[in-house]
Amino acid sequence: MSLSRTKQGDFTILGGTLIWSFFPLMSLLLVHRLPPIFAAGVGTLIAAVFFAILITIRRQWYTMLNRKGWGQMMVVVLCITMLYYGGLFWAAQYTSPGNFGILNMSEIFWSFLVIGILTKHESFTWEGIVGTLLMVLGALIIIFPGTLEFNWVDLAIVFINIPPTLGNIYQRKARQHFSSEQMLFIRSFIGGFMLLGLSHLFGETFPTQIDPDSWKLLLLLGVVFFGVHKILWIEGINRIAITKANAIHAIAPIFTLLWVFLWWDESPTLYQVAGFIPILIGAWLVTLKKDIFKIIKI
Repeated sequence: MSLSRTKQGDFTILGGTLIWSFFPLMSLLLVHRLPPIFAAGVGTLIAAVFFAILITIRRQWYTMLNRKGWGQMMVVVLCITMLYYGGLFWAAQYTSPGNFGILNMSEIFWSFLVIGILTKHESFTWEGIVGTLLMVLGALIIIFPGTLEFNWVDLAIVFINIPPTLGNIYQRKARQHFSSEQMLFIRSFIGGFMLLGLSHLFGETFPTQIDPDSWKLLLLLGVVFFGVHKILWIEGINRIAITKANAIHAIAPIFTLLWVFLWWDESPTLYQVAGFIPILIGAWLVTLKKDIFKIIKI
């Protein structure tokens, strides 16, 4: 029995979420070995090679001559590759993997504000709104464990999540003109060089040589996180609402905390466990109830 288009989108985003839950750990390992924005740039260019191979295998180069969608792709490159990835790798050196992963849930807030209220591209039900707020409440419990003090970089991560909200709108539009592989090649090839330029602008020193272990991490970053994960994301938001995809993606921090515990023997705190409950309930409200979000084509 074949799955409906919506269910395909749900499972595609969920698969990408499991992959992305390792991203905070990966970025933390890389920023302690290489300049952060430089590492993001090299990883992005490796992803461009990965997508170039896929495009060659599928013989899709000639269809990229279509001029439609290129303007939208430039917005995607700026918002997602340049501002979002560059900002995340810069912030990764100043915060913990748990906070890094959890604070990326702030995109739910921005998608609700920008997509739902300002642009009215997608409609909401009360169940969806309550579920989204519950997930954010769970995140706040984890981030502020009994104190209002916070790391200013953590706050910066919240605002770093504004650009991808806009980028996803244009990415979904561009999907009408390009395949996922073509979009990601354009995004990675142009964005990778832009990130290297940003790295130079920020005064990062390019390493004269990269050790083998760092190359392994960069390959993993480019192929898996910036490659496979992004294909799953684009295919997913082409089937379900962006806000719903963000809500599913919001459970990634739960897995991140689990990996931190298994690899670094850091047990979840009482506040992290307390935050886990509303996140799960919120995810259930948003993803499992029928007709919570009405999907409207952009």
